Formats: sequence, C-alpha cells, structure tokens
Amino acid sequence: MRVLFDGYWWDGDARGTRAVQRELILAWHRAFPRDQLSVALRPESPADDLPAAVNRVTVRLRPHALSNLVELRRLARRERADALVVHDFTPLGGATATIVHDAMHRDHPAWFPMSQRLYSSAILPSARFANIVATGTRSEAARIERHEWALAPVTSIGVAARTSLTTASPARPAIVADVTQFALTRGRLGTRDGIDDAVAAALASSRVTTQSPLIVVVDSSRRSVEARLSARHRAARDTGRIRFSGRLTPAELSWMLRHTALVLSLAPDENMALPAMEATWFDAPLVASDVPAHREVAGGWAHLVPVGDAVAAGAAIDARWHAAGDEEARERILARADWRAAARELRAAIVSSTAR
Repeated sequence: MRVLFDGYWWDGDARGTRAVQRELILAWHRAFPRDQLSVALRPESPADDLPAAVNRVTVRLRPHALSNLVELRRLARRERADALVVHDFTPLGGATATIVHDAMHRDHPAWFPMSQRLYSSAILPSARFANIVATGTRSEAARIERHEWALAPVTSIGVAARTSLTTASPARPAIVADVTQFALTRGRLGTRDGIDDAVAAALASSRVTTQSPLIVVVDSSRRSVEARLSARHRAARDTGRIRFSGRLTPAELSWMLRHTALVLSLAPDENMALPAMEATWFDAPLVASDVPAHREVAGGWAHLVPVGDAVAAGAAIDARWHAAGDEEARERILARADWRAAARELRAAIVSSTAR
C-alpha cells in the first residue's frame, strides 16, 4: 500500500497533534515495512529522525487548515497514493482517513478565543468528506458523534506513551536540583489543562511543601511562562510550594516521571489523556480528574477526583504520595496502549473502507 501522511506538525507547536502524527507514522513503518510511505512536511521541518525509506514531500501553504484543504489531495495524486491520512482538516477532494483530535471547542467554547473557535469550526464539517474518521479514545469518538452524527461510527485507534519519553536517557532538570521529593503536573496555562486546579489542590495538601514542591511544567519557553503567570500563580509561587518550569526536554521529563512522588492531571476535560497515560507507563502514582478520557485511559490506576474539588484532590495527593498502585490494572492498561496497535487499527479500517 502507498500511503501519504499529513505531517504538518512533525516538528511544530501543536504538541498533541505532533505526538500522534509522529507516533503513527513511525509505528506504521515498523509494523508494515513493505508499505510505501510519504509524509507531507513544511519546508522548515527537520526530518533527521524520519526513516530513510519514508519519502518526504513538501507543503507550502499556511495555516494547517489551508494546506490540508488545498494541497494534500494534489500531492496524493502525484505520489499515486492508495490512501491519504490527514489530521483534523479534510481536503476538499476527500481523504481516506481523517484523525480528528478533539471536538472540545463544541462543548467548552469559553475555553478558546474566538479566533481559534472560528478556525476549528471547519474540522467536523470537513470530516464528512473522509472515508473514515478516527480519534484516539472511545470517549472522544462519542463526543464527535454527538456533535456530528453524520460522522458515526468514529473509529477509536487508541493512544500510548510517547516513545521520545520512554526511550530517552533520563537527565535531571535544574528545577529539582535541590529537592529529593516533588509532585508533577504539566500542560498549558489556562482552564483547559487544569493548572489552576492542580495549584489549588497542591496548596490544600500537607505533602506539598517548600521541600517537596509541586512542579508545574508549562509547554512554553521559560521567558514566555514568566510573562504569562497570573497574580494567582505568582502568589502560589511565592509560597515556595509551587515551582513553574518552562518546556523540558524528553530526557528531563522522562527523569521527572521516573522520580516524581505523584502526578496530577486535573484537566476539566480531556481528549487523549496523554499525561495520564504517560504517568501510568512510568509507574507514577496518579491523581486525575474524573472525566471520561481519564476513566478510559487510566481507570484502575488513577485516583479519580471530582472536577474542580481542590479539597478532595488535596486529600488524594496526601493519600497517594509515593503510594503503590494497582499493578494488575496498570498491566491491563499498558497491554492495550501501543502505537503499533493503533497503526494496525487504522490500516485495517482503511483496507475495509477501500474494499467496499
């Protein structure tokens, strides 16, 4: 099979999309070495880690939506692709498979600026042109179907921990150079990733102290993090119990996940729940918000708490600090969390759709 993949975010800023794009392409190449793969990348995207057997093609239009809508169908014809796999935005001429990462802008419009809501508004309608619509989790598939019933059934391909973390050689980051214990949360500043809830929970905990702080890893540069901290964040930081870090390398984040006393994942909603999945992979005690994606991805391993309940989350931090979890549940979770399995699921769906 000849397949052209959308690789617009191969080395870009959309972290969740980037992770799924990379993992699926690399896993597909390992699982089906006889397939001829091409990846559509932006001109500036370095491709040193792209396997030699995978062909690189170039897309030039900006932004991602315009590139997908206009360029990819033409490139698929040029590459004589049997299948075209895209992310979020489906070409006007259709795609074999569109991976929709989430439809949270439909459920929680207040979390997103108007510009982003307008930009994302084309995702679900354009997906009607795809043979297959897929997403990472069953819970997100249900959300997509609820908002755009014509896309049903949406295929859930599954998610796994990023190989950039699981294969990295751990390196201790400077932000924890002076402490022996710490808790960890990560995401973007703002409502969607639950950073405010994690800070409130940490301040309600007796385990989080100046000697065992909560480390908040924000997916931005250090300078950007400092400029974007709210007065509430600065007040929490001034207690010495909360530390804010900019983006860490995979080696640094791998070290943090291996050594943390506990991971907090308190997002008020989730699509793929990658932070919870990665905490589970690294055997880290996990306190997570009780939302469908966390129940699906880490149920049985995570200690689930009601969304927005700082007192319950603080008590859970104290109870789960360095505590052993249910290893049988963890083994069941990891047994189904595999990027090659996700690639096989997607390929099987493509083969089935083209055989009709």
